[in-house]
Amino acid sequence: MDIAQLKPGTLVRGFMLPEPVEVIVGQRLRDDYWPYVAFDCATSPNVWLIRNPEKLGWVPVAKVEHCHVSTEAILEAANE
Repeated sequence: MDIAQLKPGTLVRGFMLPEPVEVIVGQRLRDDYWPYVAFDCATSPNVWLIRNPEKLGWVPVAKVEHCHVSTEAILEAANE
């Protein structure tokens, strides 16, 4: 069974940022996983099909999930 998935281009400094579940699925299904990657969606969309993205050599990165700031800091900044 082949699995195809559309991944809109999430670019940061020229890199693709797949979700952890996408990496796991790619590792598990290998040649049966065909993600479609779309770039330039807002201007002139280009869609690329990749069979077995595991061969791309994905490198894990840490990313910020959430940030926080105190309400005191917000109110202080608003009063400046």
